[in-house]
Order: sequence, then C-alpha cells, then structure tokens
Amino acid sequence: MLRNPACRHSPIRTAARCAWSLVLKRFPPDRPLIVPFDEGHARIYADIGTGFGRFLYRFRDADPDLAFIRSLLRPGDVFIDGGAHVGMMSIVASRAVGPEGVVHAYEPNPATFANLSRNIELNRFANVVLHEEALGDRVGEAQFTVMDGDRAPWSHLGGDNEEVDARSVRVCMTALDQSVPHELWERVRLIKLDLEGAELYALRGAAALLEAVHPPILMEYVPGHLKSFGIDPEEPLTLLESRGYRIRRHAAGAAAWEVCSRDDAMHLDRDSPNLLAVSDLDDLKAGGVDVRLR
Repeated sequence: MLRNPACRHSPIRTAARCAWSLVLKRFPPDRPLIVPFDEGHARIYADIGTGFGRFLYRFRDADPDLAFIRSLLRPGDVFIDGGAHVGMMSIVASRAVGPEGVVHAYEPNPATFANLSRNIELNRFANVVLHEEALGDRVGEAQFTVMDGDRAPWSHLGGDNEEVDARSVRVCMTALDQSVPHELWERVRLIKLDLEGAELYALRGAAALLEAVHPPILMEYVPGHLKSFGIDPEEPLTLLESRGYRIRRHAAGAAAWEVCSRDDAMHLDRDSPNLLAVSDLDDLKAGGVDVRLR
C-alpha cells in the first residue's frame, strides 16, 4: 500500500482516505461512492465493500500505467482495452483520444460489465464502444469462471476449476481481427491486455492487426496465470518477438520503460506485472514516452 504513487504525491490526503476507508468498510454506505478520477476530469464508482472499491477510494488514479496512457494517446487515436474491468483505463483513454478518437472496451464478466457500463454512462462518454465479450483467438462462445467480491478482478476464461466461491458461465468470445473495424486499424495507438492468463489467445486473434500496424501492446504478464491455461510462459514472448516487437518493463522508481530480458519478465514486480511490447522505439519516444535503451 505504501508503495502506491499516491502515498508519495499526496501523503496526507492519501493517509486520511486510507483511514476513512476503514471506517466506511465497517459502516458501509447504502450505495457505491462516486470519487474523482483522471486528475479530476472524470468520476468513477467505488464500491467500498470490496477491496478494489477501497483501492479506488484511497488512491484514485495514481497508477503509472494510467500516466503512460495519458502520455501516449492523442486526439483521434484508437485504444483497445482488453479486460477492461470497471473501466479505469477506458476512462483515461476516452479523454485522451477525444471525440475524434475511439475506445473499444472488452469485458466478459456480466456483473463487471454492468459496472463498466455504469462508469461510462456516469461520464457521458460517447467515444467508448463497449463489448460484453472475452478476447480470444476465435469468434464464438467460451466457458468463463466468475468470482465475486474481492476476487472479481481474477475472473477468467475456462470453466474446469475447483476454485472456491466461483461459478462457470457461458460468454461470448471475439477476436480483435474480426471485432475492430479495418478502417480503424491504422489509428490503433495502443492495445492493453489484462486477461488473467489468456493474453496469448488474444494475441493470436489479433495476428492480422499486429502484422498490419504493429501497435504498442501493454500486457499483464504473470507466468503462473499462463501456466494455469497450460501455456508455456515463453510462448507470448516468442510470438511478440516473431512479429518484430521488443519487450520493456517499468523501470524501478521511475516513470520510464527499460529493456526487459526473458528472465526479467519471469520475475516482474507483483504490484506492477505489466510488459510493454513495442516495435518502433523512436515513435514512442517522439510521443513523449521515456523509453530507455538499456
């Protein structure tokens, strides 16, 4: 908790919110709170009864990946939010790409999708296209494991499991090659994938898109999640490298991306397990992103 950027940037206010959140946890309000988000330009619902809701209440948008999205996206860009959850990144991206741009947000968990929709409606965003679908390597249906409460963010594809307090449902699945209109491909500025181990399937389903325009990819990378699908953790890295991508990770203590070896990728900070795959470093640097050469 103390490592969150909000504790450095606004320690007193953050400490006060952390303390008050414990009071609210014990005496919860009748309905989710609405808190400022995206540097005060937007709002988001925070269900104080869940761990994630308390996180939003305490830290708001103090997240290095949200800062990265703000720095990279420009008016008119297209942002793809795979595993959008309640819409944190979609909210930030919506303002960044402006009315000329488009955000495609994918979330298959029915309850989470309802919260995502509510956050987009709260902010009256007209440039966010919502998809109640999982991302994969085909178009059709798939089994999806739904977890509730504090574990909801870890809901995932697949239904053959023995997890406690989980249930299996059928969801719609799509592939980015089929879902994103071809006329938008040249404007895709960033793809974000946070799919609890199913990232490889989404990459395979975006093969033509990646070949055509090579957009940067911000991807959660947790070897244990990949292994739960029977996937060798090396496979996503091999696929990306075969497409001309190079891998970066968050530089410790800095808002920058540094070279990441395969061994480094296997041991990412558990609080920031995201990789950035990029094919054109100069383009990223020209956009104001701090990308280190070593």
